[in-house]
Amino acid sequence: MKPKISVCLATYNPRQDYLERALAGVRKQALPQEQWEFLLIDNNSQPPLEGRVSLNGLPRARIVVEPLQGLSHGRRRGFQEAQGELIVNLDDDAVLDPGYLQKCMRLAIQYPFIGVFGSQMTAEFEEAPIWPKEEYYAAERTVQEDIWSNDREHIPSTPWGAGSVVTKKVAKAYTKKMINDPRWSGLGRTADKLLSCEDIEIAMTACDLGLGKGVFRDLRFTHLIPKSKMTEEFLCKNAYGNGYSFTTHNWLRFGRLPPKTTLLGWIYRSYRLFRMSPRRRRQEMAKDRGIRDAFWDIKRLKAE
Repeated sequence: MKPKISVCLATYNPRQDYLERALAGVRKQALPQEQWEFLLIDNNSQPPLEGRVSLNGLPRARIVVEPLQGLSHGRRRGFQEAQGELIVNLDDDAVLDPGYLQKCMRLAIQYPFIGVFGSQMTAEFEEAPIWPKEEYYAAERTVQEDIWSNDREHIPSTPWGAGSVVTKKVAKAYTKKMINDPRWSGLGRTADKLLSCEDIEIAMTACDLGLGKGVFRDLRFTHLIPKSKMTEEFLCKNAYGNGYSFTTHNWLRFGRLPPKTTLLGWIYRSYRLFRMSPRRRRQEMAKDRGIRDAFWDIKRLKAE
């Protein structure tokens, strides 16, 4: 009998203790094991994870090596290998609540017209944060009420990050898009770039198929935040990646480029930066550099 759910954990050179906690969270799932499978997508880790990670206690568990480095490739490989009609995307720093898979099954039955849905996440910081939690980008997400939409650009209903649940139909469409146009593989984190938006494109692909996307407060997981991701240097690098990724995604998806800045716009932007704290200003300026670099990279691609 085929599994109903495939849990696909994509990882690259993971921190061992965090990976073990993520695996422990999967092992504790209340859903009977005959109804799901587990895939560990080794996204070209060095040394390879085979023989270094135990998958004991996980149903139909196997390690799949994806040699093309980058989260987009890791997600795509999980989609290709998954046997379940529902695919749960997981990262090596995400610990699922024990009822996560059971609730996924219930929600998929309750909302058959939704192609992608996601959850709330609670941050667990390795050290006490010295800045407000909301300043650690994508560390947490609070869902006050269940919400769904088939509007591609409706942000509150868009799942992002780990824990997203994708139907097989959407997974196949996204995989086909990546194969037909390799530019989409440029989204998502890589070994040296903190890029993103591959999750947003997966959600928009559901809308392309006439399906919806949503987030549900009953779905929860813990997001492990190491101290290396709590530094100003990391947050600036993340801000740069976000600016670059959203600009690139808007161009690939909608053909949009950032508008030219008018003199009035430049004055207003300079005033806003001046009013910020030095730390926030550095992050905003890093984001601006990401937008500018993406703009010129797109210009070069269009000229080729």
